[in-house]
Amino acid sequence: NYAAGNEERHNSSRQDENISVNETVEIGTAPTRDGYTFLGWARIPKTTSGSAAGTDGNPPTGKVLELNANDLYLKYENGEFKLNDSSSADNGKTVTKVAADEKQDYHDMYAVWDKKKYTVTVIKETPGVTHQNIPFQFTPAGFPDSVETGSSAFKLVGNPSGAEVDDEFYPHSKVFENVPYGTQFTITETVGDYIVSVKYDCTDADDETKNVNNQETENGGQITVDGNITVTFTNTLKEVPLKVVKIDQSGKPLAGASFEGDRIEGGSITTSITGSGDDAEAVIINDEAVPLGVYTITETEAPAGYLPLEGDIVITIADNAAGTDIDVSAMIGETEIDVRHIKRDPDTGLRTIEIMNTAGVELPSTGGPGTRLIYLTGSMLMALALAGLLLVRRRNTKM
Repeated sequence: NYAAGNEERHNSSRQDENISVNETVEIGTAPTRDGYTFLGWARIPKTTSGSAAGTDGNPPTGKVLELNANDLYLKYENGEFKLNDSSSADNGKTVTKVAADEKQDYHDMYAVWDKKKYTVTVIKETPGVTHQNIPFQFTPAGFPDSVETGSSAFKLVGNPSGAEVDDEFYPHSKVFENVPYGTQFTITETVGDYIVSVKYDCTDADDETKNVNNQETENGGQITVDGNITVTFTNTLKEVPLKVVKIDQSGKPLAGASFEGDRIEGGSITTSITGSGDDAEAVIINDEAVPLGVYTITETEAPAGYLPLEGDIVITIADNAAGTDIDVSAMIGETEIDVRHIKRDPDTGLRTIEIMNTAGVELPSTGGPGTRLIYLTGSMLMALALAGLLLVRRRNTKM
């Protein structure tokens, strides 16, 4: 009997040949199997002991033959079968036929396979983010122990050249090598204030239908290795429309203020914003939405008759704990702006921050019309000084 198997574990296709002792049979062509390299044939006699033992020369039910290159009887190289028997004088000889052994009733021939190995490449992209040296953390799972660093978290930056951050160098991509065919893995990114989209490419698969481009998946979605895999994580900042309004103590908007500011992340400027208000609608920072994050905003021009704020406005826009809305807070120096002056439009999502005078005395540093008091006081002091000077001159003349 002669059994040829494209087996998946102990499930194999079987071909029986009844031949006489020392009668030969053609080996035939090498079998094929997606994701595997055919190494050759292993000859399993009925007297095999251990896990491969069986009454009919086959593995017993539920048993699996774990065969490798050391079990080869016929090695397949460069399209030819060669005898792999160091005890035989014909070792290494090209073989096209096999014969029944006179010492055995039959032999079973099992195909020996080696899983193909592929690469998995993870790439970070941050389009539209001015500062691309921000490290993002990733956590892999599902890689076998044979894959180096397959279970270790890693960090990537959007900069194609990589970047040195906090005295450490973070690359733009990460490559896992020698990943066995059929491996099911996940890569999960810690997102933060970003929206992430994940797409992957598969190339060089044995089955051409498994070669894909820009296949979408979820963050942390499972991917099966059918070929060389490239997974691209593209991050864009979550955004909201933002308006900064200068108001007087009565709540009336004051036109003519101008602001500029920067979004700070990792100690570096990632986004610059500006805005000016020529009418009572005051200031909308940029014409479109701004990314979530922490902004330091400076009033560069005050409304007519007012002084610019002495301190910067620090605005924090971030996801709240429930993730269902956006929380906004603002500070001028160490003073927090009353939450009643942070408003959200339920239809457009516009966040409006009102910067108002401190109740009571209107101080120039908070944008009030207290300049009149300064001018009046200055004029009185100048008049008194002039009167004193004239009085001194008269006394000197009389003397």
